[in-house]
Amino acid sequence: MKKQTIEQQEAEDALRSVLPLGTTVYIQFLWVNPSGTNRLHTFFTVVDGEIWKLDGYIADYLGTRYVTSQTRPNGLETGFDNGESLVMNLSRALHKDTYALKARRWQ
Repeated sequence: MKKQTIEQQEAEDALRSVLPLGTTVYIQFLWVNPSGTNRLHTFFTVVDGEIWKLDGYIADYLGTRYVTSQTRPNGLETGFDNGESLVMNLSRALHKDTYALKARRWQ
């Protein structure tokens, strides 16, 4: 197992604090390229009535690319997959269970 960087450890700690077992992660679709092979999504959760945007934490923890652009929305690059697969990967990394977190699309 690779040693975590300080950023990865801080992101993991933050994610664990807001994403306990059974938490819903909301996925908002942002953009797709013309061929459909690359997508951008943003990820949120609600903690005590407050919306938390998770993109930066997920990018640091999982090493997912966070795209910033002046011509399209800023978000996590999910490739050909929809955001649900990223939530499943995050769930497996945090809780050792692919289905410990719930994924819901927010349109």
